Amino acid sequence: MDDLFTDVEQTAVMIRNAVRDVPDRMNENKRELDLINQEIQDLLHVIEFSSFNASDGYRLSKELKIAREKRRKLKNDLELLEPLTTVLKKFRNNLQEVNKVVGDIRKAKALQQSRVYKCRVREDLQIKL
Repeated sequence: MDDLFTDVEQTAVMIRNAVRDVPDRMNENKRELDLINQEIQDLLHVIEFSSFNASDGYRLSKELKIAREKRRKLKNDLELLEPLTTVLKKFRNNLQEVNKVVGDIRKAKALQQSRVYKCRVREDLQIKL
């Protein structure tokens, strides 16, 4: 958990990117899943309605297997993304606020790097700074 807060700016950027990008990735995965489902239906209809030799049958089954593997991966990704997307969509309307937070953190880091101190009472100590 300490590593998460080692660089607060990086953490804020990751949160902002998740709020911005995860719902889009979810939608893209759904579109890809629809296309894969249509491809699978195409392959199944070719198998159902056409005549083919053993070589063509093997090629069709191999293509079907590849399409089903892609489909499974997309469904697994969607299963993981869905709970996160539900939460992140609530914050999407506040994306400008998150962007402002990232900017504020960057400004604070810049100020911290250029910070100097001027002795008020013990001016003799100023040369040690």
